[in-house]
Amino acid sequence: HWLQILKGKISMAKIKKLLVIAGSAKTGSTSLANWLGQRDDMVLGTEKEGRYFTNFQSDSWSGPASDGFRDTLLTDATIFEMNFPGLTDDQWAIDGSTDYIWADGAVSKLMAFAQTCEVKVICIAREPVSRAVSEYNHTLRHGWEDMSFAQSLQAEQDRRSAGWHPLFYHKRRSEIRDDIHRFHDAFGENFLVLDYQDMKNADLVLEKVTGFLGVPE
Repeated sequence: HWLQILKGKISMAKIKKLLVIAGSAKTGSTSLANWLGQRDDMVLGTEKEGRYFTNFQSDSWSGPASDGFRDTLLTDATIFEMNFPGLTDDQWAIDGSTDYIWADGAVSKLMAFAQTCEVKVICIAREPVSRAVSEYNHTLRHGWEDMSFAQSLQAEQDRRSAGWHPLFYHKRRSEIRDDIHRFHDAFGENFLVLDYQDMKNADLVLEKVTGFLGVPE
């Protein structure tokens, strides 16, 4: 991985402000991250979904495209910091890892990071069935799926047990009500939930986000 090649060759500032787009997949999180990443006061991670605050780095992964998934994982603090080239103390680092919303350990790891860094978290919520279908269609387009949608839901638990990566967790990654409550309990006013339907209006979304962050519109 290129970040591992560069490790130790670039001196990076410690992250002072971290904006986490914690979920969900297939809700427009990439668009939001790209919009914000164009601002001078924000730096989008070169690897948008490094999943640094998960336990995924220690897991074995199998199934279609598992090698590519494994290669995106940021494995330690130095590599995580290097994912935001040119970051200054006054800029927000943007981590768009949408698996944080449901992944075990993510809340506690982010809370620990927040002891030395300002952390704000955004979740974009989408009606669960349409989100799951959108994700399933993604696997079809890439040729990774040979089951029907219903069959893929029935196979989900077995696939999870076998170590398939989260793009095949259609049901689990859609059921985030309790996860949203966990993040709200942990981060309070530093946690913002956006509605997927609002993503059709970029100006509305960015007004909400800039207000949440306390930066100019």
